[in-house]
Amino acid sequence: LQPIEEPLGSVLFEAIQRCPDYVRWLIRMHPGMSRDVVEQIAARARAANPAVVSIQTDADEPLPVVLAQVDLHVTEYSSVVIEAAACGVASVLLSDQACRLYRSYIDCGLAHRVRSSDELLRFVLAAERPENQITPKGLIDCALDQIIGTEGYR
Repeated sequence: LQPIEEPLGSVLFEAIQRCPDYVRWLIRMHPGMSRDVVEQIAARARAANPAVVSIQTDADEPLPVVLAQVDLHVTEYSSVVIEAAACGVASVLLSDQACRLYRSYIDCGLAHRVRSSDELLRFVLAAERPENQITPKGLIDCALDQIIGTEGYR
């Protein structure tokens, strides 16, 4: 979660609140957050749906280890979008700012913009299906599209 005014915004909070019990949310706090803020966010997230929430700080595990354990990355605008894609994990973007920053990832299907908890839940519930996983070929195609353009590559 980014250290912004409302890091656990309504779209994310409602999705956590409404998700089925078999889904697990790993909420990784930004390293710039104070201990008090982390505790407040953790309490709010657990209040949304205590059965499905796990809280983590950057000191718990290195980011690549975390990304290897998840099916989907959800963010307001974090640069972890780039690292997630490199690890084969798609991202869901919760802000227009992220769309501007990561347009090329959206264009390649490595990131998706959502505006409601219903949309977010659809991505969360679909993420574990094999047909929705990012393949190495998909990553290579996206990278080549960015380097030489779609016209020159395909």
